[in-house]
Amino acid sequence: MKSSALFVILFAVLAICQERHPEGFADHETQEKPRRVEKQTIEKPETCTQRAHFGDKVEVHYDGYLESNGNKFDSSRDRGEPFKFVLGNHEVIRGWEEGINGMCVGEKRKLTIPPRFGYGEKAVGSIPANSILIFDVELIQIDLDHRKQPHIPPRHTPGVYERDIDQIKRPDRPERPERPPRPDRPDFHGRNDKHERPPRPDRPKVEI
Repeated sequence: MKSSALFVILFAVLAICQERHPEGFADHETQEKPRRVEKQTIEKPETCTQRAHFGDKVEVHYDGYLESNGNKFDSSRDRGEPFKFVLGNHEVIRGWEEGINGMCVGEKRKLTIPPRFGYGEKAVGSIPANSILIFDVELIQIDLDHRKQPHIPPRHTPGVYERDIDQIKRPDRPERPERPPRPDRPDFHGRNDKHERPPRPDRPKVEI
């Protein structure tokens, strides 16, 4: 009888814990926080036709959750509109930059983002400070027209880009005037030129 009552109590405690922490979301007080962005591939196409790289304009669908309790704080799917941004252009949190880079079009990933790659010690909306974030991300497409646009490199001169440096007209440098030969030496034009050297004053000229 006592063992049956103990089993009922234990089952009730487990049910309460399961309700507080849904499947896939651990107790943040007992679990060690990840140090890096964790990427888990949920679904991947058989053939990767396009892969996202820094500088690409990408279009994604996502759902964002708090790791601590599983609450959803944002979702592009709920809004019915995918999110577009340029990868590597600091338009999103750093965890997204690292987590989405290298994804294939049609791929789905689960990203676990520690605070230092998310919002850090700053509370944003319904996201508390120092929160671990979970994102279910799907890469919808990559804007190829944006990829074809020429990349403008950093400026080396104020107002002048590297691609324009060759087009800058520089003043022509005056040519150096040729030096006249010294009066006591013949005008040598090369090592292979043969010139008759004048005989030394103390020696007669010998005919060969």
